[in-house]
Amino acid sequence: MNNLEKLNNRMQIYMQKYGDDYNQLENDLTTDICTDLKNYILDNYYMAYADLNIEQPLFDQIFSAIGILPKDRNPYYQMMLEIEKEYGLDRDIIEVGSGMFPALAYEIAKRQKEIGKGSITAIDPKSVTKTLDGVKIVKEHFNMETPVDNATLIIARKPCAATESIVRLANKSKIEFYMSLCLCHDAPKEFRIAHKELGHFALWPAYIKELAQSTLPNDFTLEEGTIINPINGNPNNIIKTKKR
Repeated sequence: MNNLEKLNNRMQIYMQKYGDDYNQLENDLTTDICTDLKNYILDNYYMAYADLNIEQPLFDQIFSAIGILPKDRNPYYQMMLEIEKEYGLDRDIIEVGSGMFPALAYEIAKRQKEIGKGSITAIDPKSVTKTLDGVKIVKEHFNMETPVDNATLIIARKPCAATESIVRLANKSKIEFYMSLCLCHDAPKEFRIAHKELGHFALWPAYIKELAQSTLPNDFTLEEGTIINPINGNPNNIIKTKKR
């Protein structure tokens, strides 16, 4: 069976299982084209697969879920490797903003099963999965009231509006965190005015760094870095904390 046949067969199985759940979600992709999300996916997955150098989270998550992405091109698998290298996965982890399909959490769950230690909880109100082998699914928004008492690490891949809550709650609760930052969110107006010398794309990472530093527990260190997105080769900003 060639890759195209595998893709088609696995997509049909996946959409039979989750297609109706995708249709329950509000989304920005199909608003102007008079179709539902299930049909949008079925109509466009082949074109998305044919051009894997464009980051498309909706399809990237699905392709990761059905095991059609090579490991060296799978951003969720590669981020899992980075987190394991930095922190280990034999711990209780929360992923915030895990997406419609929690691809990163699923990669972590598979690795935790191999090592026989750790747990992973995926938090996102738009998750299409209600249960997933090795992953606890929480279909809620993450905020300062979210229970995190049992967690020892909070992770996120481009969590957008949840970023500030992750920083504040993790630092308040003395929990390490590891995040790749999006570039679609704006820093508060006051920060933008005070730092107008920074370019637009530098403002959000600078604001989050300042917020993290100002709320950092005394026995933690704050670090920055980059991770290369294997989909398009672009670097993504990483911000992370570690307990001394």
